[in-house]
Amino acid sequence: MKKILIISPHFPPSNLAAVHRSRLFAHHLPSFGWQPIILTVDEKYYEEALDYNLEKLLPPGLRIE
Repeated sequence: MKKILIISPHFPPSNLAAVHRSRLFAHHLPSFGWQPIILTVDEKYYEEALDYNLEKLLPPGLRIE
């Protein structure tokens, strides 16, 4: 499986709208033969409210750095 690095300043548990674009992209990539790796900011630096329920929507085994 090919690997792809997704660089996103916001990713779950951030609750901004832009989170869902990268989350859904990462969710569907494996069905096309790509293994996503997410590079994002540590959640302690997020200024917005956090929603830890969003982490339940992530595919199992997703690598987040």
